[in-house]
Amino acid sequence: MSDDLRVVPLQNLAEEEDASSKRAREAEEYNSKVISYESDNDTFLLGFTRYQFIVLLSAWLGWGFDIFDAFLFTYAAPLAVPSLLAIDPSSPEAKTLVGYWTAVLTALLLLGWGIGGILCGVVADRWGRARTLLFSIGIYSVATAACALSTSMNMLIIFRFVSALGIGGEWASGASLLAESMPQNKRVLAGALMFTAAPFGSMMGFLVNLAFDALLPGTISSNSEYSWRLVFASAILPVFITLLIRFRVKEPERWSRKAVQSDSLSLGDLFAPELKRRTSSSIFLVLLCLIAWWCISSFLPTFSSSLAHQVLAYEATSHGVQPQELKSLSLFYNGWGSASLYVGGILGALGVVFFTNGLLWPRLHIFKLFFFIAGVSILCVYYPGLQFSRHFNVFRLIMMLPLGLATQGFFAIHSFYIPEQFPTAIRARGSGLTYNASRILTAIFPLTIGKLILSGINTAYILLAFVAIPVIGIIFLFIPNLAFETQHMNLFDEDNDAPASPPREVDADEFGDHKFVVIGNDEEFDPQSRKWWRGSPPKDSVEI
Repeated sequence: MSDDLRVVPLQNLAEEEDASSKRAREAEEYNSKVISYESDNDTFLLGFTRYQFIVLLSAWLGWGFDIFDAFLFTYAAPLAVPSLLAIDPSSPEAKTLVGYWTAVLTALLLLGWGIGGILCGVVADRWGRARTLLFSIGIYSVATAACALSTSMNMLIIFRFVSALGIGGEWASGASLLAESMPQNKRVLAGALMFTAAPFGSMMGFLVNLAFDALLPGTISSNSEYSWRLVFASAILPVFITLLIRFRVKEPERWSRKAVQSDSLSLGDLFAPELKRRTSSSIFLVLLCLIAWWCISSFLPTFSSSLAHQVLAYEATSHGVQPQELKSLSLFYNGWGSASLYVGGILGALGVVFFTNGLLWPRLHIFKLFFFIAGVSILCVYYPGLQFSRHFNVFRLIMMLPLGLATQGFFAIHSFYIPEQFPTAIRARGSGLTYNASRILTAIFPLTIGKLILSGINTAYILLAFVAIPVIGIIFLFIPNLAFETQHMNLFDEDNDAPASPPREVDADEFGDHKFVVIGNDEEFDPQSRKWWRGSPPKDSVEI
């Protein structure tokens, strides 16, 4: 008997075949509405076929607008919070409250993001990758746009939380869809390219806010009550992506073949002996990366405003700090910091392709390099002993470029490193739990920062403390047998896209007196022993 065949009790075959047939029919019905052309399988761009490129484009747009919607509040907060609290945006009280509510809503975003990601991971394994992606993009687009209708902080909190549920679901379904639609030799390139959407999405959020807040003439930019609402209203744009996904993107064949197995699985199976190390180490690595990213990027406008306050206070004359001058200098600093962060992010995502495909570095070596770059950058940007001068602060904010390179580089690796850890039947759940359990834990940190800002502690001192994160990451990666290296490995249960072997009865003498049926040809989950294995299982794990 072949070593790569899955064996299950004969008495379970009929039930599994019925469920498998039903799932196959559902996927076939969904895929029948997808428009395809003869040229879809021809090489189109960067070695991708036309269809593979459409899948990549869908995932890219979904992730880019995911980040766009997530960051809109960060940029709109300096006007939205004072407007909803009915206070003067230029007052010292507004500065403190904007920092506090930015922290609270960032923590809420991460909490909803985490819950939504875990739930949508389960849905994507059972209902389908493309359908879940459609659903999640629709939720976060409509809910973020609804923030424009808020008349109180409570309404804004509710809309942001609902939006976060959809934002979290996009990654679990999108990353799995991309990984399962690409051949092995294109998976790293596709994953890294998908994550170039993150800095584009963040920059687009900054530019939309800048347009409505400062550039557009007339009453829009001069009226703080209208401008931030229009910023949120622009979040409805991603709804149009759903049309592309619905009519051009299919459910992956790999998922269609394996989906029936997901019905017997739970999140607890991610901590089975064979997956425990993969799951735990991935959660810890993602947690470190998310803490570094969210606690730096979310407070960039607050840090920029703090620098402006310090510079103007240092240069102050008898007339004191003027509100318009403060606003102008804050926007100037925020522009430099944002541009540096996002250009660095694009370079980081593309750098992953170079390190992985060009230099053939192992995944964990690239993590070590990025942690080192992040640590040095945090010291350069946030060391509070640096002089307060307009021009030197620009240099500090330019150092956001290597910080963006490192943090976005982390996430570019995650796009293929995390899906490589888990079998198809539980891949979306594994990706969702890994990423989103980390997000829930990360939510504690922005909330803590907000309370510290509210107590009057210098923002630079607070953010400088996060230099400990890359140090911890490097130590973790140097400890043997903790993180799991996936270089030179296929997806956990990859079978070179060969169709499953047709069911056939195995001769009784192959497994003693027991009768079994072969129903697969790659790594599978045995529901009786609740173990993952490759090749013939132990006899006692499948005894009738």
